[in-house]
Amino acid sequence: MSAELYRNNADDCRQRSLQARTPADKANWLKIAEEWQKLAEEVDAGNICEIGLKAKGT
Repeated sequence: MSAELYRNNADDCRQRSLQARTPADKANWLKIAEEWQKLAEEVDAGNICEIGLKAKGT
């Protein structure tokens, strides 16, 4: 998965948090969004590989 897809997932979770029926649901959606955002940042920083890309030298 690409950093862009991770960011899109984070945005989707933030949108879902706006429609949450309870404060707990909203908090959960925001927590999931934060985790997707962290994954995107890790890919951008080169700390993790994007799934589906060939490893160097293969």
